Amino acid sequence: MTSITKRVKNAALNALFPRRCPLCGAFLSPAERICGKCADNLVYINRPICGRCGRPIFDCDCRPGEFCFERSVAPFSYTKAARSGIHRLKFDKKASAAAFFANMMASVVVREYSDYNIHIVTSVPLHRDSETKRGYNQSQLLASGVARALELRVDNGILIKPVKNSVQHSLSRQERVRNVRDVYRVARPDLIKNRTVLLCDDVMTTGSTLNECAKVLLEAGAARVLCVTACRVCESNQGGMKRAVI
Repeated sequence: MTSITKRVKNAALNALFPRRCPLCGAFLSPAERICGKCADNLVYINRPICGRCGRPIFDCDCRPGEFCFERSVAPFSYTKAARSGIHRLKFDKKASAAAFFANMMASVVVREYSDYNIHIVTSVPLHRDSETKRGYNQSQLLASGVARALELRVDNGILIKPVKNSVQHSLSRQERVRNVRDVYRVARPDLIKNRTVLLCDDVMTTGSTLNECAKVLLEAGAARVLCVTACRVCESNQGGMKRAVI
């Protein structure tokens, strides 16, 4: 297909099926990935960051021995446009947001994990009832997109969640830890034995969910667990989180 024919075809498709911003749903011009308003309202997490929890240094509240995963990173603070995009992905069945977030997650993995040899990518599982109700697992979509961007193997069946627990968002830090205890299992230990696993999720708040998943992966024989999420809950939107290109 010639470049002229391709441009004509793309113009026709845009006229018939206008593209929308994956974060807010606004109409996009052919050259835009996200709308201008969302671009201006994304809050990036930039260096210097905590080498464990991924928050900016001034926002870190890590406790010694709190996490068993080696590191966790995220491209965005969970606020403004990024929060809107996550809500569309999780609650409005707008799976198109996953591609945008996955590409940005892959970028921060390249930036922060270049010294690691990652063997396999996987995701935080949902209980089957929750996945059926939502229609998909958003963390699986993110993991598949990250793996595709990084040209890594992905297997979203490594972890399973046979126990249905309470939702995390309304719980205290201590309650979150108790709520996820013993709810995850490793279904494919053969895929992670002595390997570095990249674990993907949508949002890290206290890290309880990621930590519990990392714990069972390590107990099943993984060499180390690195985490990446689309967003990280931070206390401040100043200093190192001003808008910048990763």
